[in-house]
Order: sequence, then C-alpha cells, then structure tokens
Amino acid sequence: MVITEESFPSCEMNTGASGGEEQKNISGITSETLSVLQKAFTDFQVRAEQLSHAYASMKDDFKKVNIELESKNLETIELGGVQVLMKRLDLPNPELVKVATGLSDKGGVAILIAGGETARVVVSSGSPKIKAGEIIAAVCSVLGGKGGGKPTLAQGGGPDVSKIEDALAAGESYIKTALHV
Repeated sequence: MVITEESFPSCEMNTGASGGEEQKNISGITSETLSVLQKAFTDFQVRAEQLSHAYASMKDDFKKVNIELESKNLETIELGGVQVLMKRLDLPNPELVKVATGLSDKGGVAILIAGGETARVVVSSGSPKIKAGEIIAAVCSVLGGKGGGKPTLAQGGGPDVSKIEDALAAGESYIKTALHV
C-alpha cells in the first residue's frame, strides 16, 4: 500500500475553537504529515520483511536441529556384522536421504519410511552384500507401490501407510537372507 496525498480527502478541520473562529484546510498540513507517514510505512515494510526472513531462517534452523536429534537417537542393530537401521521417520525425503546415507557411509544399511498420505521409502547401503535397489522393491511391494535406484541408494513408496511396520519387517527379512543370518 502506498500512501499518497490523494489518500487523504480534502476536508475542513476545526482547530478546537468554537463558533466563528478560523478553520484550516487539512490539505495544508498533509504534505508534512504525509512525509512522516510515508517514512513510518517504509520503515514498517523493511521491518516486516526482516521479520519474514528471520522466521524463515529460524524455521530452517529448527529443521536442522530436529534432523540432528532424530539421527542421534536412532539405534541400529547388528546383523551379520553390518549395522542396520530400520525405522519409521516422518521427515521430508531430503532429510531421510541424509540420515540414511550417514549410516551407509560408515558401511551400514538403512531402511527409512516416512508416513503421510502415502508412504515414502529410502534405502541406503554401504555393504557390498546388500543392494539397496533390490531391498526397495521388496519393501515397496508390501506398501502397494514401487521403487528403484542404485545398489547404494534407492527410493520409492506406496499408498498403504497401514503396512509400514510390515514393510520394515520385509526389509529386515531381505537383509537377513542376503547376509545368511
């Protein structure tokens, strides 16, 4: 909104005197008042924009802290000498990938599933014995969906979020078979 002189209607204003004393036209003081109002409005716009940027930055920081806390509180199990993480983590896909690859970079395997309207799956493997692209197919089929990827990282999903625990169990079974455990 831009405040202009036209924003103020031309009208007469009583200066507080009674009866026949002099009245002033408001447009005589508008340019000074308008200048003050425009400066105040500009300052307000700048502060509002700064607040918006600060909020966005705080929101990003909160996401990072949340991901860091989630990744620190994740317990792995050992299957055939390989650290394995199988868990439902309701995070956006980029964060699921970060958590999963954090473990696979150390030689482990992660199967992470996020719920919502549909289930989203990320599988990451740092073990040459376990192919993420093969696990994703088994896990996503339980969810009624599909997936694909490379031996080290695969993604997919399915519509049946009620089967997330069953899908994690299917992933565990696949890993146990691949490791002969």
